[in-house]
Amino acid sequence: MEIEYNTEPVDYQGIKLAFGPKILMDPSFAITIKELKEKFVGKNKIGKDATLILANRDTKVENLTFAAGFKKVNPDEKNTTLSGEIDNAGEVKNFVPTKGGEPEYLQLRCYYLE
Repeated sequence: MEIEYNTEPVDYQGIKLAFGPKILMDPSFAITIKELKEKFVGKNKIGKDATLILANRDTKVENLTFAAGFKKVNPDEKNTTLSGEIDNAGEVKNFVPTKGGEPEYLQLRCYYLE
């Protein structure tokens, strides 16, 4: 697995973070290291502007190049294999720092998705 890291930090209420890429794995996708190794097969590359949400036990990532954008595999999708190239930069989810006045749950995490 090759991961391109973002090196430009953004200030989130005094905490500087360089987000990206964002790979979120629901426990239904995989729990153990063994399961993760079985799910990610071949040469996979995730770009710094990519957001990938994996929430399905039947999903496999195989020889995927995901440069930028947003992809979510829902729990109800069966036997999904993510492969080939994904570059849907028009669907990028931006993490925007809070400025005050937002609902409390957003203030706690210091950002919201745009």
